[in-house]
Amino acid sequence: MNNNGYIIIGFPGVGKSTVAKGDTRFIDLESSTFMVDGQRSEDWYKIYVNVAIDLAKQYNVFISSHMAVQNYLATLNYNNVI
Repeated sequence: MNNNGYIIIGFPGVGKSTVAKGDTRFIDLESSTFMVDGQRSEDWYKIYVNVAIDLAKQYNVFISSHMAVQNYLATLNYNNVI
């Protein structure tokens, strides 16, 4: 692994939170926290992915499998994605 971590796309129930709780090299970036007053902005996934990329400079980051997240990440040509 290089100095950067990986962004790991995970579907619900695959164990993202379990791994992150037991290993300080991993962060589970919960998408449900990207809401204001119970609502998501139209471009919430852009903010979410950008936060994930910043965190991946130091950690391996589990992210949501929302299609909007996957599509936006694909447009950025970010290499360290699993």
